[in-house]
Amino acid sequence: MKEINPSITKDVILPVDYWENEFREGWKNGLYPNPYLLDFLKKYELQIGPKILDVGSGDGRHLLPLARLGYQATGLELTEAGIMASEQKLNSFSAQVKLIKGDFHNIPFVNESFDSVISIQALHYNNWSGACQSFSEIIRVLKTTGLFFFRARSDKGHWRLSDQQIIDKGITRVENRNTGFTVMVHDYTLEELQELAAANKAKIIQAIDDDYSGKPGEWNVIFKKIRK
Repeated sequence: MKEINPSITKDVILPVDYWENEFREGWKNGLYPNPYLLDFLKKYELQIGPKILDVGSGDGRHLLPLARLGYQATGLELTEAGIMASEQKLNSFSAQVKLIKGDFHNIPFVNESFDSVISIQALHYNNWSGACQSFSEIIRVLKTTGLFFFRARSDKGHWRLSDQQIIDKGITRVENRNTGFTVMVHDYTLEELQELAAANKAKIIQAIDDDYSGKPGEWNVIFKKIRK
């Protein structure tokens, strides 16, 4: 990786323009729900509770199965295009799904607002300080004993050799997407996830590194908040 000026780490490069463009273009037609999330919803059905927050809800591909299952779901999304795409998906459902525009560094809800939280392929768009802030905010709005399902990049994944390494804790880098946009990504180690759990009075009850093909590259982690 190529090293760049460390001054870029003062602020997280949130990829707003990139995702606005992707969702306007129909981003892979919404893909499919994360199979590890579906396993989580099945295995922990009696513990999840009715109120779920999806942090970085994107085009609504996970809000849709939550609505079908009858959860009181709220989507927190950075982009207008993602919110519009979610609304289109959810139009045919009578379930009340709330869509809120905002980011994961300052979640606009009071303490312990949700029984469970999910975040899928969103929180790796961070540097380390941004990751710490994001986790703190998520655990803050999660009820005690509530569950947090987290999927994000791991340090075992493959990245392009052209990516530029940022001077930061762990592996933080800048990806130059082929659409001409630049995004910041942090690849989490298991030790970092354990550190985030301990710092936020939570514990890890599942940690699987699998990119869907049986190879490492994407964490599928369940945290449980153990104290206020």
